[in-house]
Amino acid sequence: MEYLNQFIIDFIEILNEMSPYLMLGFLFAGILKVAFPQRYIDKYLGQKNSKSVFNASLIGIPLPLCSCGVIPTGISFYKSGATKGSSVSFLISTPQTGVDSILVTYSLLGLPFAIIRPFIALATGFLGGILTNKIDDSDKIATIKDSDTCCTSEEKNNCGCETNNTKQKSKLYTLFHYAFVEFLQDISKWLIIGLVLAAVISVLIPDDFFSSFIGNDLIGMFVILIASIPLYICATSSVPVAAVLMMKGLSPGAVLVFLMAGPATNAATITVLNKVLGKKTMWHTFYQ
Repeated sequence: MEYLNQFIIDFIEILNEMSPYLMLGFLFAGILKVAFPQRYIDKYLGQKNSKSVFNASLIGIPLPLCSCGVIPTGISFYKSGATKGSSVSFLISTPQTGVDSILVTYSLLGLPFAIIRPFIALATGFLGGILTNKIDDSDKIATIKDSDTCCTSEEKNNCGCETNNTKQKSKLYTLFHYAFVEFLQDISKWLIIGLVLAAVISVLIPDDFFSSFIGNDLIGMFVILIASIPLYICATSSVPVAAVLMMKGLSPGAVLVFLMAGPATNAATITVLNKVLGKKTMWHTFYQ
């Protein structure tokens, strides 16, 4: 009973601390949805040069797409004429951060982490795109079905897939509906999982766990990196988990590794990239 009471207290404390920034992040997500429609984004990703790669990485940073929701969007860019390098750059940078996760990072981890996350996302996305353009010169586009991505018939509206029955709505309606209905539905399950996991870690792991058992920072970073690669966790829900891990003694460097590697990759993303963009491109994305 004592553990349960402490779990409830920790869960509520973490939720209260991040909720104002989370709501503001939802609003910004809706504004971005209206201000930057996909037809304008596609325009800047079609050249096989560093500028297109940089544009793709830069565009992806504020977009509130998780590592599953980014798959159909990135593939749509590729099929619409974006180069592999631009597509890879977008796929790497986008899930690592977003306006919502930046604000939540600031609320729980402070300004330095909130600043460094988008810069790392930009750098890794740009590097991955440049390497892809230089090494992988194949332009063949593989076919992909909805079942190959996170999108099922129930999930199309939640993870970025477009449907034929989408109706034209006012910009104000689109803004608020996307921010507080579609995007909230997309992120809510994983956000709750992240909060629950953070509270469980807070209750069960001793405060000196990481300093006692993983004294070397490099080893800690490597362990966290290996554990983060197959994990599905979105950029926002990774923040409360990272905050609790740091309170338990995990080094700031290892926390940053978790914040960037956790949202950037998961088993589903790797599988789809292998099928659509090819093995070479998949491995380039994976190693970034």
